[in-house]
Amino acid sequence: MSITLEKMDTPTLNKLPNDIESTNGIDNVIDALTSHITTVVRNSLRKVPVNSDHQKLPADVCKLLRAKNATLRCVSAYTTPVNRSHARVFQRKVRARVWKVHNDNWSALIEEITPTHKDYW
Repeated sequence: MSITLEKMDTPTLNKLPNDIESTNGIDNVIDALTSHITTVVRNSLRKVPVNSDHQKLPADVCKLLRAKNATLRCVSAYTTPVNRSHARVFQRKVRARVWKVHNDNWSALIEEITPTHKDYW
């Protein structure tokens, strides 16, 4: 199986010599390559709005998630019946709390929707 890369016209890279004979030449090629990569990365970045429509989880849920993740890391490092039991307890607590937050958010949305709301019908 062979992979063919798309040929791109990159004038900056086309100017680079094929055989480099000195350390200055190496430095120049590295600078040109670094500059080209920086330009490509800068041109491919996109701005993401700071304010998003996603609602954040309450602080207690975040704290529970952190505790559960720490317990899971502990279980993966030290697999004992006690650690597995603690992990299952945290997983159940987190699942129940996240489900409650989800239901509360859904209930608030349903209350907000009126029969004249376009998405309701």
